[in-house]
Amino acid sequence: YITYLLGIIWYSISEGQFINQLTAEQAILIGRYLSAICGTLLIPFVFVLAKQIGISKPYRLIASGQTTIFVGLIQYSHFATFEIFLTTFYLLISILSVSILNQSSLKKYLLLGLLIGLSVGTKIVSIYLLAIPFILSIMERIMDISQENSDYSSFQAFFKSIHYKMFFNKKISIALITAGVVFAITNPYFILDFESVQSSLKYEREVATGTLPVFYTRTFIDTTPVLFQLKSVLPFISGPLFTIFGTLATVAMLIWSLAQSNQKSLKVLVVMAVLYGYLIIHLSSYVKWTRYMIPVLPFMAISFVWMWEKLLKWIKSKTIQIILATIIVMIIFEVGMRGLSFFTLYTQPDSRVEAATWTAENIPQ
Repeated sequence: YITYLLGIIWYSISEGQFINQLTAEQAILIGRYLSAICGTLLIPFVFVLAKQIGISKPYRLIASGQTTIFVGLIQYSHFATFEIFLTTFYLLISILSVSILNQSSLKKYLLLGLLIGLSVGTKIVSIYLLAIPFILSIMERIMDISQENSDYSSFQAFFKSIHYKMFFNKKISIALITAGVVFAITNPYFILDFESVQSSLKYEREVATGTLPVFYTRTFIDTTPVLFQLKSVLPFISGPLFTIFGTLATVAMLIWSLAQSNQKSLKVLVVMAVLYGYLIIHLSSYVKWTRYMIPVLPFMAISFVWMWEKLLKWIKSKTIQIILATIIVMIIFEVGMRGLSFFTLYTQPDSRVEAATWTAENIPQ
């Protein structure tokens, strides 16, 4: 609906008269413009989020640079797919969540509800994000108790402060109501024609779980969740070396945020909640399309630089530091060369146009 509305405005202005209908080609073109804008915005968003969780500037620049040149993000920034929009929304939700933990306000919860509503409206699996306002409310309470009594760890503060207002309060209500209203506006047919929507959701659910065999999911027969993504998806959209170390870093970041019990780790933990909520849904699914892993890439880039910065600070041996630095350079080179090589595809003529031209010239009518 946003694509359609923007398309109407754009073409009405460009043609100097009101246009009340878009052709398929016009809608696709507007969708691709939006994808390109979202793909570009990911670069500063990664930088900001990395800064919020305490990553130093050189490493923030590396994470933003990787986000710029990932094969998967280059590819999907050229197409109007749900995942590039979700990637943008998830990063914004993460940035806003950390901001709420720094300084909470009703306005921020209102904006959080708006972003969650847009995410769920874009793709229904984002419904897990409705848990984020509750998580933030709990974390806020934990941080308040910890500040009042520095002897308490985060977990002690949680058990000391259990109260129904942690789960039901004005801020949570505002976020959830806003999310519901935005979802209804962006998906009016959930209300206007729920029977058809229910039928569509049933079909999509059966395809996603593999209970309904269709020709375009046969490639996933006898594939193992998680292993398939690690072997066949992530290496393509990022790089084999980055997949290995990025995955290790993402797991390490989660473990660290759970093991530590301080305000800094809570900020990392809420970011992990956004990421792992998405991962749990898609890594347990029967269908394992490449685009499903696109929203993971910026978070992996942040986790990657976070881990290397921690390691280089913790390890005092110069020899090991040199080895680690060499690995970082190799991975940066791998991601960069793959991205640049892939980008050259877009400098070539469209193969479909070339094929049509050759057919017209060489095959008699």
